[in-house]
Amino acid sequence: MKQSRLTLSLFLCSFVAGCGGPPGPGIQRYGKGVVVHLETLAEYPTSIDRIVIAKEDKPDEKVLEALSDDGAQIHRLMLHAGKNNFDDIHPYRGTYRMLIPDGRSFTLSQNERYRITVCKTGKCRSAEFILN
Repeated sequence: MKQSRLTLSLFLCSFVAGCGGPPGPGIQRYGKGVVVHLETLAEYPTSIDRIVIAKEDKPDEKVLEALSDDGAQIHRLMLHAGKNNFDDIHPYRGTYRMLIPDGRSFTLSQNERYRITVCKTGKCRSAEFILN
């Protein structure tokens, strides 16, 4: 009986809550851009403390790094080749401050492979995407 409760608890923890980490970013193509889905259970905004986008082959060269100090929650990010405006990142609740780059926009190149990493309380998940 204890074994089945433990198994069920572990399953629910990993399936529903990700054991405290954010859901893995889901990438969906739209036109020449991508939607990065960060929803929990495909519906609810997720608390994300840190968002980083870097070139896949040069992970130390960050294109975007944004932090939240107030537990910002977000559903999704829409990204496209060219100039992306930081103000288009609309959290459901809370705010993000942009660390990289200086200014209010960042540029993503066409046919470049990127990795987006999202973190919640120090636990991170990432996904790769290409903009056509």
